[in-house]
Amino acid sequence: MATTISSAQLTQALTFAGELADLDEFAQVSQRVPQLLRDLIACDHSGHNVINIAIGNSIVVTDPPDAVFSGGEELLGQYAQQSPLVVEAKRGNCDPLRLSDYISAADLHRTDLYNCVYKIVGMEHQLVMQLPPLFDCMDSSQQVVGISLARSTRDFTDSEVLLLDAIRPILTSTLQRLHYLALIHAVVDQARDGEAVILFDTDRIVTWVTPSAQQRLGVSPGSRIPAALQTHVGDVASWRQPPNQDFATALLGDQSVRVRLVANAYPGLGALYVEGERQPGRTVLMRQLGVTARQADVMLLLMRGLTTVEVANQLDISRRTVESHLDGIYRRLGVRNRGEAILAAIHHNDH
Repeated sequence: MATTISSAQLTQALTFAGELADLDEFAQVSQRVPQLLRDLIACDHSGHNVINIAIGNSIVVTDPPDAVFSGGEELLGQYAQQSPLVVEAKRGNCDPLRLSDYISAADLHRTDLYNCVYKIVGMEHQLVMQLPPLFDCMDSSQQVVGISLARSTRDFTDSEVLLLDAIRPILTSTLQRLHYLALIHAVVDQARDGEAVILFDTDRIVTWVTPSAQQRLGVSPGSRIPAALQTHVGDVASWRQPPNQDFATALLGDQSVRVRLVANAYPGLGALYVEGERQPGRTVLMRQLGVTARQADVMLLLMRGLTTVEVANQLDISRRTVESHLDGIYRRLGVRNRGEAILAAIHHNDH
């Protein structure tokens, strides 16, 4: 008989989806999702895990929080590749994976991963699911990001595996939405007129750049921050302090640029804003994007962070008319929503 989801589980999945819809910041994901997972599928503890295979470290947020012991994150990062589920995730497998389907209890108990991590937290059974890469423009090739559920006494059922698979598209779409909001905030809200933007992680590896940063400054995702900009990053530990909005001067090749650092401009990433050309005007947008004059007016207001209602009030038109202009913009740019439209406009302006 085929495995199915019960009506009670379906109700839980709908509740899960509703809770995700209330999230409005990317930084909330690691805290809230483990809590929601435990409501969805009963387990001893659940977690949101980021494992960097290249450097052997991890960041783990669990519910309950005390499931992470002192030194546990370092040990998990060190021995992560002993888990067949991490190996599968590294291969790009985003299906829900049950540990018992890949390794016997006897073989698991012989690993350092079990004896140094799993045994200490009382984990005998695990169900995990890798979260797919959000966008190609964010370099995360060395990371495995996923959610996990753990039990000490009984294994996860086929029905629970199916339930986790059922919420996968909901979780993925939520992450994409929150990613866009965070990225737009970093690029549009915090960037001043015409600045090139470089996002980077705690290892000073570039994860995302605007085209102008790539073309004019020679900075690409996956590379290290140029040596000339290293002094403006400072000690990563200081990122918890108020961000530095002051400009500093740096020499890149034969060009002098003005740079400022903002800590956690995107969750977990710092940003360098490098002074560049001014934002486009109405005529420039019309020429570059091929939109109408009124559509350009709408785009400019969207890039300033106005809502649909605020755009309508500013232009003295109805909300429905604004939505009609948005539909036209989306079709013209080949995008699906305002976040993608704003990013497309930013990229066109940088080229």
